[in-house]
Amino acid sequence: MDNRNFIVSMVYAKCNHVERRELWRVLQLDAVQDAPWLCLGDFNTIRGEEEHCGGRPRLRAAIDEFNEFIDNYGFIEMKTVGSKFSWCNGQRGLAWSWSKLDRCLMNVVAANVFPNACCKYMARSTSDHTPLSFVFKNLGTRYGPSSFKFQQMWVSHSNFLNVVKENWSASVDTMGLSLETQLQVGFSDLLGAKEDLEMWMQREETRLSQHVKLRWMEKGEASAKFFKTFGSLKKPIVQEMRCPDGMCLDSPEAIHSGAVDYFNLFLKAQVRRELPDLSYLVQNSILEEENDNLLQLPSIQEVKEAMFSIPVDSSPGPDGFGSGFYRACWDIVEDDVVAAVRDFFIGNSMPRFYSASYIALIPKMQKPTGFDKFRPISLCSVVYKVFSKILVRRLSPILN
Repeated sequence: MDNRNFIVSMVYAKCNHVERRELWRVLQLDAVQDAPWLCLGDFNTIRGEEEHCGGRPRLRAAIDEFNEFIDNYGFIEMKTVGSKFSWCNGQRGLAWSWSKLDRCLMNVVAANVFPNACCKYMARSTSDHTPLSFVFKNLGTRYGPSSFKFQQMWVSHSNFLNVVKENWSASVDTMGLSLETQLQVGFSDLLGAKEDLEMWMQREETRLSQHVKLRWMEKGEASAKFFKTFGSLKKPIVQEMRCPDGMCLDSPEAIHSGAVDYFNLFLKAQVRRELPDLSYLVQNSILEEENDNLLQLPSIQEVKEAMFSIPVDSSPGPDGFGSGFYRACWDIVEDDVVAAVRDFFIGNSMPRFYSASYIALIPKMQKPTGFDKFRPISLCSVVYKVFSKILVRRLSPILN
């Protein structure tokens, strides 16, 4: 494929888990690490209870041994579409059983050569196993440039704080909420820096790959390429989607457009209508003194506590900066962050940038087939989260 040799090992594992244990040992001894390697077939065991339905429970020790074999070598499972299970015992009643016994495992080299490889479980006919079909072409389309995300590892660089301080203290005529609007004017300069960054990250991956060689298992925690590959393969593939009117969308472009249309309709504001006046039913529960405390300007310590309460690994908003950046550079950015928060509490108009967010779709089930099977969540900017956290902390003690 593409004038490149790759190795395929066809597996037909024994029914007894003790005999399968010997197979795992042999496969590890014959492991291929310098060429693309696909290890596929009937492994005769599952990776978890969710891969089994009906019949007798699977032996826990056998499941653990199989997972240990996969983890020890660093196998990555190929993405799958189609049926959830690949085997049926053909029995009836309480003896009826389904399991996912067939799969394809890849080493890191293969995962990088075939990043969009997909295993499809076809319809079962005469055999008790479903046939497997493999596709090695690009199954998805990426829309637009990749978003910027602050990498926490940059904090450990010896010159990190100097770079932030030099750029943060650049001549700007204003502070607070309007500062962000001016900073966005120079965003084009960031794009060039981002290209340089991507080039250096590619160099780092090359350095790690050369350093690891055949000893990547011992150096697994340092293999950026492995974790990057593993993360990309974990992203779900949406092959088709059904609209409320029954129309089936089966191309990336159609699915993308369908998602935008569906959630535009789902999230848009409803038509305003006249509501009855129920204010006379609501009794005052907040004293005037408590109300004054809600509106007072936050202290530096209050802003800091709200910022530092946000987990470092929390998903960032559209600007790509998580709380890790602000926490690491607090002595540099403190005045500007506090000024922005106080602007908000004074009642100054908040730039659209702060309230804008990414809408991420979280599947409610393993293989959703309709847009209603996704739960939308908003990824907000860190400063917006600070606004919210201060308000919640102040309201919590006075509201039951």
